[in-house]
Amino acid sequence: MQTDVRKCSNCGGRMVFQNNQWVCMSCGSSFAVDWESDDVERIRQATEKDRADAEKERLQTLNTTSRQIQEAEQRNRNLRESQLNRRKRFKPIIIVFSVMAVIGIINFVMNLAMTGLLFGGVFGKNGGTAFGPSRGATLKEISRAISADQDLQKKLLSSAKYYAKYDGKEEIELSDPEEIAIRCGEPELIESYLQQTSSDKRLILVYKTTYQTQSGERTQEVFSAYTIMLSGTLDENGHVESSFAATRTYDEKYIWRIAGYESLEDLHKDNRLDVRKNASMLLEFDFSANGNEKQKING
Repeated sequence: MQTDVRKCSNCGGRMVFQNNQWVCMSCGSSFAVDWESDDVERIRQATEKDRADAEKERLQTLNTTSRQIQEAEQRNRNLRESQLNRRKRFKPIIIVFSVMAVIGIINFVMNLAMTGLLFGGVFGKNGGTAFGPSRGATLKEISRAISADQDLQKKLLSSAKYYAKYDGKEEIELSDPEEIAIRCGEPELIESYLQQTSSDKRLILVYKTTYQTQSGERTQEVFSAYTIMLSGTLDENGHVESSFAATRTYDEKYIWRIAGYESLEDLHKDNRLDVRKNASMLLEFDFSANGNEKQKING
């Protein structure tokens, strides 16, 4: 057995001759017996190239991984910033809705108390709950009775305006372009009607609320209608009975984003004021003219 010692061209380790070939004792590389210096150089260069290619691939993989990590971190930062911006934007809206919910609860309790006071004291006898003799009344008779009762008019108007103010919005979101408009001034009563359906009689009051952007460049008028149910009867003193609980009325063209209708024409077509749709009689009622009613449509 040949015992000459050579160095391995791959790792520089000690090589011995075994079984008719040279074998590296460190890395296990084997070479033919006729292994010469040019073979060693060729193998060394090939090995160096393989190592260089492996290092290049490792660096490329490392760079790609690093870039992916940076992109993921940037996406996460953008997502957090977007979430924070949305929270900042919707925080005032959430506060407004929370305040409106509290006001609604208070308003409901006040309505219950007002209803009890009305039926127990205003129309009752000696503070009792009896109305005494009452009779059904036509819409024109109810109109004249309201016209003659200034105190009732004040209660009806104050109830409806309270609802128009606190059931509406302090600010609305316009579109195209998207802007925020702030309510300026109080809701304005522009129309009022007495309506008769097959089952009841009611008072409908139409309010206009004006909104303006902070820049003052754009103004939006919003129209809304509120209904107050009437008993349809007159008591022994000729008074009209009412719960004073105003309810917002709306239909398909109602825009929730602005809490109303964009035009009075849309409200008339879409609302209960469309008496052809509701098969009812409708009388215009003018509070400022002592109820000088004018029959609009007799359905």
